[in-house]
Amino acid sequence: MKKIFLETDCTDLDASRIGGGAFIGSIIDDWPKTTDGEYLTLVASISGEMLVPLLGSSVNGKYISVFSYYSENDYFLDNITYHGNKEELAFIIKNNTTKVLIHEKGGLVQEGHFIRPMFIKLNNEESEWIQGSGFGIPPGFLQNENIFFEDKEFILQFYSSDFPDPYKDIFGLSDAVGYLYINKSLDGGIFFTQVT
Repeated sequence: MKKIFLETDCTDLDASRIGGGAFIGSIIDDWPKTTDGEYLTLVASISGEMLVPLLGSSVNGKYISVFSYYSENDYFLDNITYHGNKEELAFIIKNNTTKVLIHEKGGLVQEGHFIRPMFIKLNNEESEWIQGSGFGIPPGFLQNENIFFEDKEFILQFYSSDFPDPYKDIFGLSDAVGYLYINKSLDGGIFFTQVT
């Protein structure tokens, strides 16, 4: 796994980044929402080129848009958390509290909370295990290290405190970690968080 660090002043919105807008205009009809109709927040927009070493050339020219539920005022940690309990994952899927889209580049649009865009940069040194933000395997789970998805590939994880103010609790708590998996069929994925 390579450590991720976030670099400020992201002016190249085509690059892999957290925050900003999503390239989903004319690609999907509506900005992703929960089943209750609340807008999700764009956590990250990841260029396919960054993922070629993990997923192969079929992701070239595509974008992975990662959305998650966020509230400034209400407790929402349980809405996006999966520690290995099947009911937790079923809740996330049923209630659409996170969403992963793999798509061609569409128009840049924005709804939900706006996170200041920051470049996703990789440290070239490999580490066996990272508990913070990291790219590639193995995931640094905070709970239940035996989580495995037969039909998905682990891609990266984000540490909540690495996000800019006022979103250091973007995943419910400042020490939460969010995990991104992509379907091997490249038709979506799953995003969830863990806390200690």
